[in-house]
Amino acid sequence: MESTVRDVRGRTLPLAERLGHGAEGVVNRVRDSPLAVKRLFLRGPRSHHAALLDERLRAVARMPIEDLPVARPLVMLAEPEIGYVMELLDDMVPLEKQMLPPYEVELISWYLATGGLRRRLRVLARLATTLAALHARGMVYGDPSPGNVLVSEPLDQDQIWLVDPDNLAVESDGSRPAVYTPGYGAPELVSRGSRTSTLSDAFAFAVLAHHTLFVAHPFVGDDIEDGPVELEEAAHTYRVPWIDHSRDRSNTSTMGLPGRDRLLTRTLGGYFRATFEDGLRAPVRRPSCADWATALWQAVDATLTCRSCSGHRFAARACPWCGTTPGNDLVCRVWLHAGPDIFSLARASDAADPERVMGAQGWSIPAGEVVAIDSGRPFELTARHGEIRSDDPHRPLSTVSWDGGRRVRVTNVGVRPLLLVAGDRQVQRRLPPGRDAEIELRPDVPPWRLCFTSDPLSPHRQVTFDVVGPAGAVR
Repeated sequence: MESTVRDVRGRTLPLAERLGHGAEGVVNRVRDSPLAVKRLFLRGPRSHHAALLDERLRAVARMPIEDLPVARPLVMLAEPEIGYVMELLDDMVPLEKQMLPPYEVELISWYLATGGLRRRLRVLARLATTLAALHARGMVYGDPSPGNVLVSEPLDQDQIWLVDPDNLAVESDGSRPAVYTPGYGAPELVSRGSRTSTLSDAFAFAVLAHHTLFVAHPFVGDDIEDGPVELEEAAHTYRVPWIDHSRDRSNTSTMGLPGRDRLLTRTLGGYFRATFEDGLRAPVRRPSCADWATALWQAVDATLTCRSCSGHRFAARACPWCGTTPGNDLVCRVWLHAGPDIFSLARASDAADPERVMGAQGWSIPAGEVVAIDSGRPFELTARHGEIRSDDPHRPLSTVSWDGGRRVRVTNVGVRPLLLVAGDRQVQRRLPPGRDAEIELRPDVPPWRLCFTSDPLSPHRQVTFDVVGPAGAVR
């Protein structure tokens, strides 16, 4: 018999498949409807739970989340259930399907068939961006976990949807008890009963990201996976080191994908270490969700499609799936240009720290971000790449197409003029909106620059184009 529930308005809601579950309840899709139902686990008198839930949902209704991919509660369920109805996007599936492969499946084939590295990086970048937006508005999500995050079912899409809005809280609200999913709750929630915070969200996100990228929980090593249940509790309460600890190798893991370091940028690897080592007991030392969002989008930008197996690899690196060594890759580097008296690109090669560039006035700024371009696949440069500050970082500014050789076509798809400058500064091309231009990359001159401005002397961001060979040498 089909399971149904009723809401307080008298509607009968037939329940379809389970979408997810969290620390407090289970979420089901409503059959043939853009709705979902969350039913909470009853731990005490229903009237008490109903009053608390009603108060929480009223608070959520006042929160500024209309523009974020967070389900909004619509109406409470009628007795004997305790829960609520929420909105749902079409074609969404639990993130668990990306993290937990079916039994007896060939892991790498499954990983590539479900979107591979690039799609997982994009999904995680969108999730980190959403959590960072909540944090910037003074809110915490409370329980980031694989049961609370939905992702687009079509593999060519990467939208996310958070389905546990009753966990939302204002960070300064100390009256809310901590809610977390075992294995994802931050140490201060698990062992000290602290309140949720932006940094407890960041810890849970890091666990979720590790599990999603590598199909391995960061604290479940081989001995814990094969041992008694009591050892799993040690992992979930962080009484063991994480599996890739830089000094303590007592909890190593051979599970999940091999060669985890090949699936990471240096920044992402550092963020995992900062979260699971120094940040394990000192929350302020963890990267924020905004930090994660920036690093993940940069990692997405640096991926290319392997010509042999169609998996994803990072620019100038061998394919982690089939081992094919790279040929020539087109790499764009995104720079901040703050004017001739403050910063010069020529000084980049003189910087002692490859992660930083020293300006003429002694300023230290991040070195150029890397954007890798697949041949025959136009890449969209957005305000995230081309504007120093932007209210809409995903707004398109330009597309870049590469023929696989020496020719690059740049198209202005924004609303402001752009400027193409030859490396030897002998040629400048103004690119009005809607126009395109083709440039030739020559090994005997410095790389072309695309300036996101019509005034090269004003502060702006710019992109240089380099062909990187198998050894990583530019041009």
